[in-house]
Amino acid sequence: APSNVVLPFTKITSGADAGKWTTTVRLLGVTGAEQSLKGEIRYLDDNPRYSVLDCDLTEVLKTFNAGKNRPLTLGGTLVETPDKMGFTLEINAWGDGSGGDGSMVLNCTFDAGTNTYTVYNEEGLRIWADAARNNLSTNCILGRNITMEAADPGASNWTPIGENDRNSYTGHFDGGNYSIAGLTIDLPEQLGVGMFGYIGQKGSVENLTLREVRITGKTHVGGVVGYTKGDLSGCSVSGSISGGKNIGGVAGYAGGKLENCASAADVTGSDNNVGGVVGWCYDGTLIACSATGNVSGVSNVGGVVGFNSNPSNPGGALVACFSTSSLMGTKTTSSIGGVAGSFSGPVTSCYHAIGSFPDQGYVESIVGNKNSLSVVSACYWSDYEGRAFGNTNATGDATKVDGTTVLWDDATLTRMNSAIETWNSEHPDTPCNWRYATTNPATPPTLIPAN
Repeated sequence: APSNVVLPFTKITSGADAGKWTTTVRLLGVTGAEQSLKGEIRYLDDNPRYSVLDCDLTEVLKTFNAGKNRPLTLGGTLVETPDKMGFTLEINAWGDGSGGDGSMVLNCTFDAGTNTYTVYNEEGLRIWADAARNNLSTNCILGRNITMEAADPGASNWTPIGENDRNSYTGHFDGGNYSIAGLTIDLPEQLGVGMFGYIGQKGSVENLTLREVRITGKTHVGGVVGYTKGDLSGCSVSGSISGGKNIGGVAGYAGGKLENCASAADVTGSDNNVGGVVGWCYDGTLIACSATGNVSGVSNVGGVVGFNSNPSNPGGALVACFSTSSLMGTKTTSSIGGVAGSFSGPVTSCYHAIGSFPDQGYVESIVGNKNSLSVVSACYWSDYEGRAFGNTNATGDATKVDGTTVLWDDATLTRMNSAIETWNSEHPDTPCNWRYATTNPATPPTLIPAN
């Protein structure tokens, strides 16, 4: 039966382990098919707040009973490691008294005061996910890179957080500039599919890299999130994203702000509204976002955004975004754009280069179907002989880089960066803190922080 034991830790004051804390557990026998060690490490005055341990010792102890006539001692050390939060815990150096090797891994810690888990491996991520499904405002910080256990063909190794618009994630997920690799979701009949299914206005994700994902859904499908009204920043995705309608490399549907988000994923939709970064952008603002993977859909296919759907009130905007994606529309009347398939809001200092276009549909280098309310400023394209906009009467400031009279040089970058400054003066609540830079006038520019 489970046992509750209070363990005192003693601080080592001399030798190579000085500054560490140690405690010893003496076992006289184990029962059952599985053994685990779960507990809380608490501190005086509750500062820092207690940390959670959850460790599987089944493999380590599977032969213990055979020799239980002599006690077996497991020793552990608590290592103090200051970091940006002020304190981190690692439990290590667990081993049996006969010299065998057992390992104890700290999956996560929990700060009840901020409702925040800090996770270190897949198991810790799942512990947070279970807590988040019960309380959608539960925060998370990644403490290390995590590789998910591979899923069988046709199976998933992750269930999206947030079930629908009314049950959206409202916490904060900080990737800590670490990565999660191998996230696999195969839910071809489900709406809202990604690491997060739905994120509400109060929810946010930042500094997260998703590597080698394989994600399939039906509608609102993206690498980080299927459907979001919250903000994303510093997120990147690689792998493959597929579904029906509203499919994007980072987000399927976006109603918040995305900044410095990038997708190298191949994005495929069997219906409309497919984009390299976002499939359907409704009043969302994308700043310094980019895409490099292949993008394919039926119509409203864009290198950065597939579709912006508010023609009477163009609240959506694209600022300093670019794509080098190859694009494909499977319909003879497809609207396909190097930056956006169809867009009704401002498009400022954006470009498309390198990637190829199909030979059918309404295919244009910047916006496939440009609404009359859309204002295009200081945008550029190269490697395509067609027009900038799909509408015959559409106008805007878009220029082809032909490699002879117009280059990716200081003059071009100065115009793009000046347009960003103008945007910032007119939109102080949503500034773009990025600018273009290049060292080779034959090569498209990259984005760097403005300061």
